[in-house]
Amino acid sequence: MRRVLPTEKLIAIWERITTTDAPVLYGLVNINTAQPEVLAALLPDNPAAIEEILAYREQNGGFVSVGELLNIASLSQQELQRLVSRVCVKSGTFRIRAAGIIGDQRVVHLIDAIVERQIVQSTGSTDMAEMSDQPTMTVQFVVRTWKER
Repeated sequence: MRRVLPTEKLIAIWERITTTDAPVLYGLVNINTAQPEVLAALLPDNPAAIEEILAYREQNGGFVSVGELLNIASLSQQELQRLVSRVCVKSGTFRIRAAGIIGDQRVVHLIDAIVERQIVQSTGSTDMAEMSDQPTMTVQFVVRTWKER
C-alpha cells in the first residue's frame, strides 16, 4: 500500500528535510524578494505561475518555506522539481536603496548597495575581564557593491 503525505504536512516539514547549515546559500534566488524579471528567468514558459507567486507573496507576506510553492496551482510537477533547487526563502544578501535630499540645494542623492550578512565565530573573548573559552557568534555586514548617483 502506497501512502502519500498531505500537502499541509509536506509544507510543514519541508525546511527540515531540505535545509543546510551553511550560513549563506550562494546562487539561490530568494522567492520572497525576487523581482518579476528574475522569476521570469526561472519560469520562462509560465507567466501564470509568476503572477501567482507574486500574488501569494502579497497576500501571505511571503513564503515561510520553499514547500509552500506546492500552493502555487499553476506550477507543474516538473517546474516545481526544477525550481526548488534554485530558490530559497531566506537569504543573507540584501539590496538597500536610499534616497535623500542634501542640504538646501534640493539635490537628490541616491545610494544603491548590495550587502551580505555573514556569521563569524570567534574562539573566545580577548578582554581579560571576560576571559572565556566559549566560542561566540557575531554578525557582520559586508558591502559587496555600492553605487552613488
